[in-house]
Amino acid sequence: MAQSMHECRLDSDNAERFSPNISKDDLPPFVIIVCSDTDKSLTSAFSRQKKQVTVLLKSAATFTKRTLRFIVVTNSDEVYDQIKSIPRAWPSKYSSRLRFKPGNVWYPSGREEMKGYLRPCSSARLFLPETLKDLDAAVLVDTDTIFLKPPEELLREIYKFNELQAAGLSPTFNDYEGRSIPFPKPRGVNTGVMIMNMTRLRALPDGWSGVTLKAFDIYRKDLSKIVTNDIINIALGQNPEIFYELDCAWNYNTGCCHNGTNGCVQAEKTGVYLLHGTNASFIHKRNEKFRAVFKAWEMYKMGSSLPKLLQDIKRRIRRIPTPKPFEHVCRDLRVFNTMFTKSLKTMLQNYNLTAILHNWEPPKDSLPPVIPLSAVLYCLMMPPTKPDSSTHPTSMKLPPFGSKVFTWFQCAKIQFHIKGMTVLSSKAKYVLAAIQEDTFPEISDWLYKQGKIPIAYDALKTYFLEQYPPSPAALIAKLFQLSQQIWGTKRLH
Repeated sequence: MAQSMHECRLDSDNAERFSPNISKDDLPPFVIIVCSDTDKSLTSAFSRQKKQVTVLLKSAATFTKRTLRFIVVTNSDEVYDQIKSIPRAWPSKYSSRLRFKPGNVWYPSGREEMKGYLRPCSSARLFLPETLKDLDAAVLVDTDTIFLKPPEELLREIYKFNELQAAGLSPTFNDYEGRSIPFPKPRGVNTGVMIMNMTRLRALPDGWSGVTLKAFDIYRKDLSKIVTNDIINIALGQNPEIFYELDCAWNYNTGCCHNGTNGCVQAEKTGVYLLHGTNASFIHKRNEKFRAVFKAWEMYKMGSSLPKLLQDIKRRIRRIPTPKPFEHVCRDLRVFNTMFTKSLKTMLQNYNLTAILHNWEPPKDSLPPVIPLSAVLYCLMMPPTKPDSSTHPTSMKLPPFGSKVFTWFQCAKIQFHIKGMTVLSSKAKYVLAAIQEDTFPEISDWLYKQGKIPIAYDALKTYFLEQYPPSPAALIAKLFQLSQQIWGTKRLH
């Protein structure tokens, strides 16, 4: 049996021949599978699916700096129209970040009985490379997922594939221990997030559909109730050269903590990147912490304060009562609370999310400091220093670029004056050099549009100030503090 499966392998010669035309400037689309059904059970009702898709799209549009494409594979035009209409209720700056395209569910002839496994059309993932024949690459995400990190970072994982790899999935931590079927070593995978090099998958002998159908036919008696998950594990277990292990933080689910410990070490270090509500974890009360994150996002109003969303998630988790009998063991993990909020908290610290959310105003006790007026006037009135070995511009280093853009440029202005730097192109270079690695992607599109000409300092400064404007509250605070510096703090009588 294993030998017949190995005949489907993609060798290195074929891999080079069928390398896809994937441009790093044009990220692949996401694919979601949503179908209509008359069954109103908890795990298959379309109303539940739609709620989950709404949260998924909310999180994607909130964190992205790109225009994301979503292909909705479905069996109903009405379902597609409902999914497509979800962002229409949002502010345009968020709804404009998502683009939709329909895709029709397809099953090989004579295999229609596979449609009903687990939930309607769930098994359609087994045939996506042949279903979406015009795509070179795509990233499938289940509808019960929530982004806690910019989605484009997941899309970029496909550029890490070697010349043979064609499918990227995260490990599972409980489903395949002791199973008699093949699976990717050492643990098997969860198929809720799947990065697909479609061209390479189609290039397999008999195609990806042929590989999965053989797995189904050969191991049919050994399959569990999660049939599609088993089939993909078998296919990848028999073709390990096409498998790319995606970090478990990109698919954190209840399986990651099934034995009372956290199996995903990366999520403990950096936080969860994508939360996956497997086994109706966003719905069942026995998975209270998963449900708390989902509920916070469900109640979140697009364009409102992201720090408040973070606080709402923390509040909901804190309010969860003492574990009840039969509650999931993930509930007891001490690191659980911080893993769910760490990546979001890190983004709030490292990114100026005003550029993403626009409407967020920092709390009054965290307003950016104002440069003392006396220091500014002193620097402006000083004659420019003559460049020498100690004050030459090449010896200057600006502080790391931060979220308080207006203040940062004032500090840069003072340093440029002290160092006698007047060449605008040099100023621009020093500004670019001060931008930290995690912030640089935010301006990459703008820099690309500037072409190969030297970047103009005034244009660069204007761009940053427009992208990261100080809030009205911050401006008022600046004026107030400046007035105190000029007139003193004494009251007029």
